[in-house]
Amino acid sequence: MLRFIGLKAFTEKEISEIRELSDLYSKKILRDLPKANIIIHTKKHDTAGKVGKAVKYSFHARVEAPSILLSSEAADWDLKKVVHETLRKLETEMQHKFRTDAQHKREYER
Repeated sequence: MLRFIGLKAFTEKEISEIRELSDLYSKKILRDLPKANIIIHTKKHDTAGKVGKAVKYSFHARVEAPSILLSSEAADWDLKKVVHETLRKLETEMQHKFRTDAQHKREYER
C-alpha cells in the first residue's frame, strides 16, 4: 500500500508527477515485500512571499512491514530529482538488507 502525507501544498501537476514516479518504485518494492506499507512524507518549503522563485522540496519515505523498517530522505530544488533520489535510496537499502542484487547469489542459485 502506498500512502502520501502532505500533498495539499502541491499543485495538481506536481501531484501527478509524484504519484507517477512513486508508482514505478512501489511496484519494485512491493514485489519483494508484498505486505509492506510505503509512506511518503512530502514537503514544499515556503518561498517567504517571493513570487517566481524556485521552491525547495523535501521527501521522507519509509517502508513498514512486519519486523522490518526502512527509511530514506532527500531534499532538492527539482521535484523529479528528489522523488527519484528518495525512492532510489530506499531501493538500495532494501538490496543491502535482503541482498537481492546479483552479486550475492543465494545457495540454491549457484
